[in-house]
Amino acid sequence: MKKTTLWVLLLCGASCFTACKNDDTPGPALLEKSTFFVNGHALTAYLHDQGTDFAVVFESGLGDGVQPWREQKVLEQAAEKTSVIGYNRAGYADSGNGPGPRDIPTLRQDLEKLLEAAFPGKKYVLVAHSLGGLVIRDFALKNPEKTAALLFIDPSHESYNHPTDTQEDMLVAAFGANTGAGMEARQLVEDLQYAAAMPGLPDKPAVVITSKKTSPENDAADRQQWYDAHDELGAGLSDFTHIATTQSGHYIQRTEPDLVLQYLNKLLGKLQ
Repeated sequence: MKKTTLWVLLLCGASCFTACKNDDTPGPALLEKSTFFVNGHALTAYLHDQGTDFAVVFESGLGDGVQPWREQKVLEQAAEKTSVIGYNRAGYADSGNGPGPRDIPTLRQDLEKLLEAAFPGKKYVLVAHSLGGLVIRDFALKNPEKTAALLFIDPSHESYNHPTDTQEDMLVAAFGANTGAGMEARQLVEDLQYAAAMPGLPDKPAVVITSKKTSPENDAADRQQWYDAHDELGAGLSDFTHIATTQSGHYIQRTEPDLVLQYLNKLLGKLQ
């Protein structure tokens, strides 16, 4: 694992201590906060049904509840045009703790049950940041008939992210072993091994937005390796778009929400 990768993961964690506490930030009245019981525990979600055949699903990264999607009203603005759902995974904010291990297959199963309860019969446009990218990849592979399109925001990828057991231990300690984030961090090494064995994505429209913003810790060569890893997600896809931004770091949805919404709307336009 590159030293910069650990910094990115720690950055994801730092956001939890500031953002996960604030998931009740008021939003437009059209967003409804609901609780769903899946796999024996409660998940809280913010959703709106526009009566569309498709629902946009927002999946967060390690250490994050739904809040990064709400800070710049990405979730709220999407809800003005289509059905949406963003949620707190088990152990985040006011979602209940889920059984371990909190690995990618378990997170994917929670997402499957949540969507069956919230939006049965719809197809899903899956939007994910960071570690959430592994979750939606697994969902799309296991549920190709329910997957309409995918939008990845600076997603974790096995060709770049290589945490050691020691680095994993550091993250678990930083989050707390019994928190949702800590339980997810405990599975990082195994999750990336799992991702390395995943086949290519089903042939659905897909967009990846990658941060190529350099810093003292992330030089241009490092950012190119990050970009190249993300480019692998397009293998075998007939409709794949890969966008690079130098204006944003890892949290593109915070610093360039309009860019995220622009490409989400382009994907939605393909489904009309």
